Amino acid sequence: MTWTRSAYRCLQPLLEEARTAVLLTHVHPDADGVGSGVAMQRFLRQKGLDARFFITHELHPGLRFLSPGGEAQVFDSKTMSEFIRNADLIFTLDNSSVERMGPLQDDVRASRATRICIDHHLVREEFWQVNLIHMEASATGEMILDCVDELGGTLDFVMAQAIYTAIWSDTGGFRFPKTSAHLHRQVARLLDLGVKPGVIYQELNERYRPGAIRLMAESLLRLQFSVKGRLAWVSVPRDLMNSCGDGLEDPSNVLNHMLAIDGVEIGLLLREEGDGVTKISLRSKPQHDVNALALVHGGGGHRNAAGAVIQLPLEDCTRRLVAEAEAALAG
Repeated sequence: MTWTRSAYRCLQPLLEEARTAVLLTHVHPDADGVGSGVAMQRFLRQKGLDARFFITHELHPGLRFLSPGGEAQVFDSKTMSEFIRNADLIFTLDNSSVERMGPLQDDVRASRATRICIDHHLVREEFWQVNLIHMEASATGEMILDCVDELGGTLDFVMAQAIYTAIWSDTGGFRFPKTSAHLHRQVARLLDLGVKPGVIYQELNERYRPGAIRLMAESLLRLQFSVKGRLAWVSVPRDLMNSCGDGLEDPSNVLNHMLAIDGVEIGLLLREEGDGVTKISLRSKPQHDVNALALVHGGGGHRNAAGAVIQLPLEDCTRRLVAEAEAALAG
């Protein structure tokens, strides 16, 4: 079935009957999750709902500008659990996995709310009663823009900035395959509302702490190759992350450097989370489907960008993922 914007109309009767709503995304929220949550929260408040956007971790310094009025609130079970359990609606944005909600998942499962998923990823869960999944969308932020338009909302500057940031991030700065002429026309509307691309770029890319740069440098020193340079990977142990700061720095930008190397077609980043758990991030050139690799391990994402959390120690996980990626390249 061809996706049309009219799909969002199913939300209208739910919004008319509801008084409270919760908005959620995945753990360690990224620009698409945060931008979508902020914009949707402000839209729901236009509709008269007491809408609250809860996140699991403090925002990265480069994302704090998206929540100028404290729209994104870090979850505190003592003060927020009851609101989630008694809410009329729960929206999950840019994520369909309850497991990826971390400390929020118990309250979400126990809630009496109607459960709604708005996402552009391939993975969906039956837990959600309303699934609005548009896999051709460039970002969940693009979907929120369409939703606001379809349901008669009014974009303000904060919403426009949040949506622009979500789209910019998930399209890699408007360079990934889902960047279309239609998307550029939509983005032009956001610029007309005062969004400044230079400011967005600076916030997203020039807010690194010294520890993040040290971690990137140390990670690149561990870069390894196989399949005649077509596969690149880096394994990042927990003690390295701790030595470069407070252990919260994100080394994922290393992947961009991997794919910038001439001849590399698939890049793997494996990060030790502790307790025998490894987080993997995968990127590829257009001809390869790394989402298929992630799905095998209970993860997912997009054809050329995906991830998963695997119950294996870093060394064992690295061996397995490298072997699987080598097999994919051989095929």
